[in-house]
Amino acid sequence: MRFLTTALLALIASTTVAVALPEKGKDEKHGDDDHCLKDFEVSELAVKWLLVWSTDPSPKKSDLQKILTPNIASYDEAFGGPTLSLDELWDVITAPGPYTTGDIKQFPLFTFHSCDQIGVRWGYTAVTTGFESTVPVGTKVELKGIDILHVDLKTRKIFNATSSADWINLARQLGQTVLI
Repeated sequence: MRFLTTALLALIASTTVAVALPEKGKDEKHGDDDHCLKDFEVSELAVKWLLVWSTDPSPKKSDLQKILTPNIASYDEAFGGPTLSLDELWDVITAPGPYTTGDIKQFPLFTFHSCDQIGVRWGYTAVTTGFESTVPVGTKVELKGIDILHVDLKTRKIFNATSSADWINLARQLGQTVLI
């Protein structure tokens, strides 16, 4: 029995070591099918999409044009109704303050994908500014959310984004009263 346990552990260890990470241009789930998104493309798009919402570095419209179609439809009730073009989305991103938070960083926690859609679970960290907040300026806040990104496979750009996050938790961290 002891030999069997040792042999089984050795087999598992050798199998684990033999698993390789996906190569650029290859994808475990979709093989060599060139039209489907590859793992490395998913990671790049997720990071670039989330940088749009971060304050450092400040997003540039030219950065958005590299990853979004001109007719991007973005559904995120945190900023009002949907935006239905890159210009409308840019107006939301660059709207003048004041803002409740600053030093915003948004980053992927993990991603998953199909041939043309990406799910990204993300984290958000920031500090309070004092606007619409009862906690001291500079208080660290955080939340998590999830975005579903639909990608045009010809251009490799996002044409639809749907976002949801635990903004109620942010309101509580700002010291606001939240009744559910």
